Amino acid sequence: MAFSIDEKLVVGISSNALFDLQKEDNIFKEEGLEAYREYQVRNREVILEKGVAFPFIKRFLAINEVYEVEQPVEVILLSRNSPETGIRVFNSIRYYGLNISRAAFMSGGSAIDYIPAFNISLFLTKDESDVKNALESDKPAGRILETEVIDDDNTELRVALMDFFKKLSILQKLEKKKCLGNKSYKKILKTSIITARNAPTHERAINTLNNWGVDVDEMFLLGGIAKSKVLNVMKPHLYLDDQKNHLYDTDIKGIPLVHIPFGITNKVI
Repeated sequence: MAFSIDEKLVVGISSNALFDLQKEDNIFKEEGLEAYREYQVRNREVILEKGVAFPFIKRFLAINEVYEVEQPVEVILLSRNSPETGIRVFNSIRYYGLNISRAAFMSGGSAIDYIPAFNISLFLTKDESDVKNALESDKPAGRILETEVIDDDNTELRVALMDFFKKLSILQKLEKKKCLGNKSYKKILKTSIITARNAPTHERAINTLNNWGVDVDEMFLLGGIAKSKVLNVMKPHLYLDDQKNHLYDTDIKGIPLVHIPFGITNKVI
């Protein structure tokens, strides 16, 4: 019987967003494909360092550890590596204990056409052209920027998301049920709205989320105050914005930043 992924909340991740492949990317650009292939095969047992999106993916997958029966989330690796050079990536996945077993290796090509096939609600990559091409064909994707990220020990998942929120309502319902049965249970997921505008413009965002079945835990109406002041306290594990000037705010510290070329006016954390 085929595995059903239709009811799961699925994130797609590229190899170089999950792991630090800057050195390998430089070899590819400067020395070519064959040198890159030889390097990856020769170092297949060398574990890769964590990438910018690693803290988010780790906590996202931890949801399944709490909901062992439902297993509501899934991460799919979409990689430009060949199956051969991708061995090192999966060796690293196993080393870090990430429950990722499904992947598409494209041998230099793009996997964005397969986003719907895997029921992916958000694809994170460092490749700007992949993001633009995905969004032009109405596929959800964001470019994760190279930033210094601090991975704390907190298990709470704090993340800025887009249409992805429609399926988060499933997780919220599971958490409500868990809270009713266990008063000491600490929620994993927290949702907040951060907007640079004043009241009452927030009502539209709340109504939209409520129509999707999503409850809002926190709201910040900043009225022109820099978002960095709130973000540096909240420390989300992923922050999405449709304007690069917001992401290049030098006052934002230690937060993974994702650029969505269009479509987000209110930031949902």
